[in-house]
Amino acid sequence: MKTFANLLIVLIVAVLSSSCAGLMSDLTGGPSRSCNPSRHGFCFDASIAGAVVTEISASSLVDLDLYRAEQYIDSETFWEVRLAPGTALAVDAMPNSSGEGWLGAPAKVNLVVRPLNNQNLIGEQRQLSSPNVTAGGRALVTGAKVLNSNILPRGDYIVSITMNGPKNWDRKTVLVRIG
Repeated sequence: MKTFANLLIVLIVAVLSSSCAGLMSDLTGGPSRSCNPSRHGFCFDASIAGAVVTEISASSLVDLDLYRAEQYIDSETFWEVRLAPGTALAVDAMPNSSGEGWLGAPAKVNLVVRPLNNQNLIGEQRQLSSPNVTAGGRALVTGAKVLNSNILPRGDYIVSITMNGPKNWDRKTVLVRIG
């Protein structure tokens, strides 16, 4: 009975993934490709370690749905990139033609890396502040784990690339597959 239940879950996930793939093509096929408040990453182009970030494939959507069933993933992931093991996580991002006016210049890039396979990422806790975010006239301070290396172990990750401009912001949430 347990095997049947597991198979049923896999089939449900596959059906949902095919629905998501249809939603994905609907979302990316029309005017929503332009910059808009949904923040799906259409305002800038990005590459990681020289590999261009592309729209997520149907097979990766199935895998992503399995991750969603196992753990909480709170963002919509529409992008992916595959990297060889030992590749340094170097991100290049530039506003595209529709994003230049939306974001404004100069735009800054921030990254958040979330391992999906329980990889042990070695880092240290640091306090960070931003002069743009204030309370009572003072910059807010937050804690963050900062990685000691930009080379990630094999496995899958969610990497959020956020581009903040003086006018607006956008985010690409990318499934990064290493190995």
